Amino acid sequence: MKKPTKLEWIITILLLVVLQIMCLWSIDISTSAMLTPGAVLTNGWQERDPVFIYHMALYGLIIITVVLAVIGIYFALGEKKDVGNN
Repeated sequence: MKKPTKLEWIITILLLVVLQIMCLWSIDISTSAMLTPGAVLTNGWQERDPVFIYHMALYGLIIITVVLAVIGIYFALGEKKDVGNN
């Protein structure tokens, strides 16, 4: 199996950060909708229950945070070049 390049790692991490910001934004708008009686989340075509979106965003944040932590641990414990005693 081919090892991912640095560019692929950067793109993956940036994508995860964007998804994490989207989850935080979803929590923000869901909380606002839950505090307003009878409110629903809509994009103009679909309506969603704010409680459902709130919980999906929480699950998303947990998963994304764990994946970012695993990537960080992978690089922290990754291959180290032996400088040796020249």
